Amino acid sequence: MSKARSRFFVFIIVILFINIFWFEDETIPSRQDRFFDPSAFLCGKDDASHDYGVRCLYGDTNSSYYMGHTVTTDVDLDPTDHDEVEKVLQSLAFVAVMTGRFVRPRIPIIDENEFPGSEHIQPWSVVNAGFLRSIGSETVEPHYWARAQGARGHKTRTFDVTLGSDHISGLSDIVDTMHDLGDSIDEFVFSKEELLAIDSNRVGKLFGGLGGYIDNTWTTRFVCSEKVDRGKISTEIKLRDILVDDDDDDDDDSDDDHMDNAIYNSKLDDINLDKLLSNYLTLEGAEDDVDDDGTEKII
Repeated sequence: MSKARSRFFVFIIVILFINIFWFEDETIPSRQDRFFDPSAFLCGKDDASHDYGVRCLYGDTNSSYYMGHTVTTDVDLDPTDHDEVEKVLQSLAFVAVMTGRFVRPRIPIIDENEFPGSEHIQPWSVVNAGFLRSIGSETVEPHYWARAQGARGHKTRTFDVTLGSDHISGLSDIVDTMHDLGDSIDEFVFSKEELLAIDSNRVGKLFGGLGGYIDNTWTTRFVCSEKVDRGKISTEIKLRDILVDDDDDDDDDSDDDHMDNAIYNSKLDDINLDKLLSNYLTLEGAEDDVDDDGTEKII
């Protein structure tokens, strides 16, 4: 009996060893994917992409994460236009890496329950957070500063950047200005139109191999690959279908002007938004984020 019992215990130990160590690499990614089920669609399987997706929806429980400083654009990016997002992120990543800041891509978080099939245009499905982390920066969620104000205890201090007529020279100059101003500015806000007007190759020459610009070519993209298998996810849905203001239906030219942000335009109800911010946003911080007309202020 003792030999049989010993063999049984050895068998159990071997099974446990195989499950814990042999299959560890296979089980961890699948566990991470479950967070985004039933249609997991992360930019990549790395930790940075998963962390970015989790923070976009729920934030980070570690308040030290909200002590960073950021760069962003003055208006939202269109996640259905990867070329636009790519070009903007090239410049934002450059100034972020050069100054030790985070990149806050202004891409809407869309309510999947209200707009099924929009998974492919969620921020975590568009931005290559893994690449940004690998070159020395971090991708933070659209609500980063709404959450950070509770942790920091002050209203977000921003600086509106103007690059001037020579955009690439202005990009170099603003890096010096950002160093001079340091932590006195929480977020530097760049004009999306100015960033789109910059020659990508000139930014690449500034960035060099660190940013993936090698032999006069961008070798790595800041957005997810177009070749990702979208599976059963519908690619027919477009951001403009979600964000067009109903009051402007008669204006044929209004679509582009009103692509403001699904979550900020009350496409998620106030209760859901409160849940997202509850751990980080104090009552005083919430009052700071409200304009005189009673609407939520976009930081």
